[in-house]
Amino acid sequence: TRWSPRPCSSTATTRPMPVANPARHGPPLPVSESESSPIDRLVAATELADQGQLFEAAQHCEEHMRRHGPSAQAFHLLGLIRSAGGNPVEARQYFRKALYLDPHHYDTLQHLRLLLAAQGDDAGAQGLRHRLRRLDRGGIA
Repeated sequence: TRWSPRPCSSTATTRPMPVANPARHGPPLPVSESESSPIDRLVAATELADQGQLFEAAQHCEEHMRRHGPSAQAFHLLGLIRSAGGNPVEARQYFRKALYLDPHHYDTLQHLRLLLAAQGDDAGAQGLRHRLRRLDRGGIA
């Protein structure tokens, strides 16, 4: 099964999650032969997140973006990581960055909708629900 965190409730205590920063945490992570492509680094990040190693997963995402530039998938995964780490504000920011790069990123639309609903933003959640329905019907969101 794939890791799929529940959205954080607005009543949950939020604590900042460390952000991977190469200047503070030493040199970039070594890239093995099996992680040479951009997809492989995100797969490794997803596997780390699945195992609950959120900090390490975030490091992989940040390293991926340093090497290959921003991507909707990397921002989406960072949003999931922040949500699971109890930081819905950062999660929302990362989900919005993912949607900026790919307005039709279905999983991001779905997770952001759930996050907004959990935070009581019914109008925002409803707007995303409509976008998801248009995508389900093959339309443009």
